[in-house]
Amino acid sequence: DHPNILRVYDTGIFGDYFYIEMEYIHGVTLREHLLRHGRISEKEVLEIALQVARALRYAHETELTTPDGIKVHGILHLDLKPENIMITPSMEVKLMDFGAAKMLLGPGPAVTENRVFGTLAYMSPEQIAGLPVDVKSDFFSFGAILYELISGHKAFPAEQAEALMEQVRAAKYEPVRRWRRAISPWTEELIDKLLAARPSHRPHSAAEMEKELHICQQLYKVWGTGARVSIPFSIRKHFPSIAITLSIAALVLSTLSFIRTCSGSPFAYDAPISIEAQAILDHGLALERAKDFHKAVGEYKKVPKGTREYQQAQARAATVLFRDLKQLSTARAILEALRNKKRDPYVDALLGKIYYQLALYPEAHQRLEEALESNRDPVLPLSDEDKDEMRYLLAWSWDREYQYLDKEQKILEEALKAWGSFYELAGCAKASKSRRCTLATKRKNILGKELSALAQ
Repeated sequence: DHPNILRVYDTGIFGDYFYIEMEYIHGVTLREHLLRHGRISEKEVLEIALQVARALRYAHETELTTPDGIKVHGILHLDLKPENIMITPSMEVKLMDFGAAKMLLGPGPAVTENRVFGTLAYMSPEQIAGLPVDVKSDFFSFGAILYELISGHKAFPAEQAEALMEQVRAAKYEPVRRWRRAISPWTEELIDKLLAARPSHRPHSAAEMEKELHICQQLYKVWGTGARVSIPFSIRKHFPSIAITLSIAALVLSTLSFIRTCSGSPFAYDAPISIEAQAILDHGLALERAKDFHKAVGEYKKVPKGTREYQQAQARAATVLFRDLKQLSTARAILEALRNKKRDPYVDALLGKIYYQLALYPEAHQRLEEALESNRDPVLPLSDEDKDEMRYLLAWSWDREYQYLDKEQKILEEALKAWGSFYELAGCAKASKSRRCTLATKRKNILGKELSALAQ
């Protein structure tokens, strides 16, 4: 009994016929909805997906006892497809047709099937191969549905059964961005994660998938949509293809830095003071104090390049855009441009906060670590309170990378180390009642137990 699952009221026999009495739905199947509306917005796709995820979570986590006394610890749908999902006029989603469902009788996978039952284009590789299946099989099918809703094309379009089964087994599909260039990067990454050939690379539970969809929704609101969407750079994702380029770039930058040092050329904070630039900067600060944030940013952008005040003005503009105007994309672009010219702990600290809010956790902890380890004077002041917040976000970045992105032990160890560092340097032993210290203690205990369990 769940609002996103078609309710069954009764079953029985009438004469020689079995019957099922079900809830009547005013609406259409997701397939019909897709055919009627063609291209569905990403916002609507995520709203539909979240309701399906809630239905799956309920089914996967349901506890019941059969008339034979068998204890059931979850139900797998195993036939997810657009035809088995209905949508009402008020956009309420109803998951239906559990005809292929299997019971989970314990923590392990459901029983192995000796026959293929379901719809090939939406089945998981392990389901097609007749291997044991668990909740991750439903997630693969869910990913195929998401792919189709976003792109308007099937992830596995082969028409002949043998070719189709081969596509699914190998999880080979066209990148969804080929069909929809404006897709937000987090939705794209979630689809790729759901359609992973290896079950271990997919979400571990429907609750985890639901959280990731919430993140996609929030970040979609931040970044919006359209062909001009700016996709944040992900070092972890693209590292194999850019390692050599980075090495060469590092060598070139080191050489330029050496030449500048030897020649004594003014750069960044060593640039000459400009009375005119300082006056513009002061005016921007006055507008910021008056909470006229849009005008303040405009004023900061008037400060000419090549002056000492330019770096400060750019950093202040990025701060206002991030903190007060919630324009994370624009703030990030300004800060990355500054960072390309000269590494600065304030710039790295603010970038770390932005990437954390964008759920780009590897990039977040990289920037925060560089800020905390830097011995340079920051372009804008960093107080002890700022550094405590940086350590706190650093711990959460490692923690959430472990929770949502990578369940590797080394990530868990880094998260535990980061929480320990925050706990010690924030003086939590003396201020244990503060909210952050309470959370740090809780996360240390939870992660410590997980690490002990892995060690065993």
